[in-house]
Amino acid sequence: MIYCNLLLFALDSFLKQENLRNHIMQEPKDDQPEAPETNKVYITKKMTTGEVTKKYPATREVFSKHFGKSCFDCPAFGTEDVNLACMMHNTDVEMFVNELIEAAQKEAESKTS
Repeated sequence: MIYCNLLLFALDSFLKQENLRNHIMQEPKDDQPEAPETNKVYITKKMTTGEVTKKYPATREVFSKHFGKSCFDCPAFGTEDVNLACMMHNTDVEMFVNELIEAAQKEAESKTS
């Protein structure tokens, strides 16, 4: 248990450093693709788990389905990107992103109806 907590702490520290480094080296926002309309869903494997769940709350069900309900208690949740989360849980990232998009689209459609 202590080893697991230490590993999670080290991973969390590493991810925060990587996110900071990526943020500093990131191209200006103008070069990044955006959803053309406000009700369009835009989710990629490079987005952090926190970005996805904050922007599209319905995606929390997908995270719970694949990673378990304790996923949100993990110290790394919110800072790791979707790709890393899928690697850590041995989940196909393309399938996972597609499920996230589907859940977010359903949520967006229900708000416009």
